[in-house]
Amino acid sequence: MPDSGLGAGSPVHHSVSKKLFTVIQVSGRVTGDKGEPIPGVSVVLKGTTRGTNTDADGAYRLEVPDTGATLVFSFVGYLSQEVAVGSRTTVNIQLAPDEKALSEVVVVGYSTIKKESLTGAVGAVKGADIIKRTTSNVQQALQGQIPGLTVLDQGAGPGKTNMVMRIRGITTLGANEPLVIVDGIEQRLADINPLDIESVSVLKDASSTAIYGSRAANGVVLLTTKRAAAGKVAISYNGYYALQKSNNNPVHMELGDYLKLQQVAWTNSTGGPGVFTDAYIQEYLNATDRLKYPLPNVWYDEVLRTAPQMNHSLSVSGGTESIRALLSVRYQGQKGIIPNSDSKIGEIRLNTDYQLSPKLKFGTDVNYRSNNILSPINEGDVFNKMLQTSQWTVPRYPDGTYGISSDGYNPLVSAELAGTARTLDEYLFGNFKGEWQILKGLKFTTQIGARITLTTGKSYANSYEVHDYFNPSVVRKSVPLNSMTESRNDVREYTINNLLNYNTSFGAHTVNVLAGYSQISNRGRSLSAYRQGFYSNDLKSIGSGTNDATKNNGGAEYTWGLRSYFGRVNYAYQDKYLFEANARYDGSSRFLGDNRYSFFPSVSAGWRISEEKFWGDLAQYVGELKLRGSWGKTGNQAVDLYSGLATLSLGVYSFNGLPAQTFQQTRIANQGLTWETTTQSNVGIDAQFLNNRFSLSVDYYNKQTDDILLTLPVPGTLGLLPAPQNAGRVDNKGWEFTVGAHNKFGPVGFDANLNFTINHNNVVNLAGTGPYITGGNETRYITTEGRPINSFWGYRTAGLFQTQEEIQNYPTMRTGVMPGDVKFLDLNNDGKVDPADMTYLGQSFPIYTFGSNLNFSYKSFSLSMLWQGTAGHKARIGGAIIEMGIWGGFTHKLITDNYWTPENLNARFPRPLKYDLRNFVMADRDLMNGSYLRLKNIQLMYQIPSTLTQRIGIGRASVYIATTNLLTFAALNEWNVDPETIPGGRTEQYPQTAVSTLGLNVQF
Repeated sequence: MPDSGLGAGSPVHHSVSKKLFTVIQVSGRVTGDKGEPIPGVSVVLKGTTRGTNTDADGAYRLEVPDTGATLVFSFVGYLSQEVAVGSRTTVNIQLAPDEKALSEVVVVGYSTIKKESLTGAVGAVKGADIIKRTTSNVQQALQGQIPGLTVLDQGAGPGKTNMVMRIRGITTLGANEPLVIVDGIEQRLADINPLDIESVSVLKDASSTAIYGSRAANGVVLLTTKRAAAGKVAISYNGYYALQKSNNNPVHMELGDYLKLQQVAWTNSTGGPGVFTDAYIQEYLNATDRLKYPLPNVWYDEVLRTAPQMNHSLSVSGGTESIRALLSVRYQGQKGIIPNSDSKIGEIRLNTDYQLSPKLKFGTDVNYRSNNILSPINEGDVFNKMLQTSQWTVPRYPDGTYGISSDGYNPLVSAELAGTARTLDEYLFGNFKGEWQILKGLKFTTQIGARITLTTGKSYANSYEVHDYFNPSVVRKSVPLNSMTESRNDVREYTINNLLNYNTSFGAHTVNVLAGYSQISNRGRSLSAYRQGFYSNDLKSIGSGTNDATKNNGGAEYTWGLRSYFGRVNYAYQDKYLFEANARYDGSSRFLGDNRYSFFPSVSAGWRISEEKFWGDLAQYVGELKLRGSWGKTGNQAVDLYSGLATLSLGVYSFNGLPAQTFQQTRIANQGLTWETTTQSNVGIDAQFLNNRFSLSVDYYNKQTDDILLTLPVPGTLGLLPAPQNAGRVDNKGWEFTVGAHNKFGPVGFDANLNFTINHNNVVNLAGTGPYITGGNETRYITTEGRPINSFWGYRTAGLFQTQEEIQNYPTMRTGVMPGDVKFLDLNNDGKVDPADMTYLGQSFPIYTFGSNLNFSYKSFSLSMLWQGTAGHKARIGGAIIEMGIWGGFTHKLITDNYWTPENLNARFPRPLKYDLRNFVMADRDLMNGSYLRLKNIQLMYQIPSTLTQRIGIGRASVYIATTNLLTFAALNEWNVDPETIPGGRTEQYPQTAVSTLGLNVQF
């Protein structure tokens, strides 16, 4: 109703059906049992649809008739109240908590369940907690949120993701990514807008995952998107502007120290200083013209930049009891911290629900997402050249000419001149879901989903020349031939789910029975083409390249399917004795004959001790106490397609000097290939203390994966490569702890959630094969019985040789060992140091993961912090950053005055050498503590008072500032290396960034 201009309580006369009545304006405030304001409370005039919602301060204002008016106050988690207005113009209300309604509902496989009735190990995160962190994908937002879930962010360019996500450790030697289900259909987390998420559940034990059978061995992530509620149209805007920067930039050794290091290294290797004589060093130090005497390495200052990122999301929702719809649109623009790097994401989602009759309803979902990514043609080469082969180079001369190192490189050339890669990733998801309430308690649900991913790529390598700045007639670098590769990838997947659910209660018994059928069909196609010799770098059409023997093209097609029958029975007696049984019968096209189908059962039970009569007075201290246990089996069908078939490979053979196309079998077919099977048991306890102010959850699990795929050796005389076989076994055992605290101290609110996980991984059986050793002298891993998967493998050391006498009295790895070289140990005491002396050096995946969500509120301010970390593992840095300038690469300042010389016998690092890696063979001395604790996100929000927002027609508004990756405590900090990067290897990938954000949330 338009504002009459009269004050609150002033009468307004209306004529309806020739009867006069007076309208008054009622206002007030709604608070909780502790006096805190409750925003979003529904205030409705009883018997009508006229109503409003309370603002951030719990305040409301509504026009009602002056006689006989009754207001109904309702909000989720609180008991509704009806209040007669009478002649009052101010009505303040205090709502009491509804203890039953406060029972959290958790999404599980094909259903939902009250948390108090849960018998499995399931972690849950609300959508409101996910959006507190400025992220471009959901995986980042899940870090540190749930015990048992390890998420490592290893950095990636704009629009890309490079995340490691594991549930309860490393399950197998192959693929370990969990199954992701969004609104009942398998999808990628990277394709979901974080602002569209209602909740996320992580299924960890077999009782909760077995309903997904052959795809659930690595755990399951269930994501539910938001849907509209009946009522007036709600419009919300969420936007932010952010700045990204790399906060792990190694610092190079100072000029004089680096020149001296090079002098010592050349002297140790050749007996003389090379060009690094005392006179040359002094000349270089005294020079002022850095175009002729460039500094050794300034690339982190010259290449990296602070990059903007912006996000705009708009959501519109509302409707009636018959039809409701939610429309959300988003645009995200993100620049990269290196040149020629950015992404533009645009997406739209429409979730609609229709209630055709009291017994029949259906819903449709449509989601389209476009991700347009630009990057240098070889993004990794940019970061590689910042550390290697680009020393003593002017980044760019005053006229724009690039400097070129003696090795022929410049990272800016790689970023700006070498070429670009453009990728367009388009994603379309459609979903239809219908529900028919056949009888009371009996419901049939059908769901049909389709997802289509179309990825097109165009990588263009430029032809170019770089001329000498001082003598332009000299060409310092020439790439005379340009080239382009264009690709198309099309993946289409269709899913059908049919569910029949029966739910009934009689007396103290509650029974829920689910029966279901699911079918998935997946088909993919790829096509690529290559041309070179384009007339101009501006011609980027594949048909413009040279049509000769250098052209190339390729393509592939594949298809696979999955057919499943499943069921579940839940039983509860008096809501305190709980039982659940799941079963799934899966058939996969990846397997043949009798191995095509497999059965995956699970059982679980729970006992709510706090519901027993004997609990009595203890309830005031421990309001909820539940014991639970589970056992079950899940599978893994992630084997290479067509592994059981005798496939043929295309080749070329010369007949009479002419090429002829051939086909040949290159690998043995294993028609007996079958599922990897994971058997898991779990026991847990859940407790709530002091009127739900504190909570505790503890789980112990034992997970055993059998029939792991291994490539067993075959005689070389067979002439074929061996086929994978089911033979191995890997165990994971561990503990999970969650502690929560929820309290209020006057105007200050406090909410905390802490989680801690311990996981021990062990390879039990490799069927007589192995060990499987990967990597090389720089970083080497081993997978062998009795050790965790991908453990570090190398030599043990005992410091540095100090004297020639010590060298003569101990075996060495090579001849020519001198004082200051590393002393590698002869572990088997055979009088020599060789690969037989290599041993286990530590594990690469964390034993411990932990996280904490801390939230504080004071009046209109709220502060949230997310801490996350890992421990119990090693990390190794490889490449130039640690090699002490051996190849003339980046040399970290940490090495300054800390390398061995006859005057510095207690040095940390060995004597410098040139072009000699004898002291940097994979060994324990180069492994570092990989543990870290990081402040992943901190956010300060201010809720703008409703007295201000309502003046301009806004229901609620808030502004916030936030920063990600603000603080990190780690041993790797001394090397300026991100501890979440690959645990062993070179620091030459696009780094994780720190993001500072200014944001605005508005609800109309």
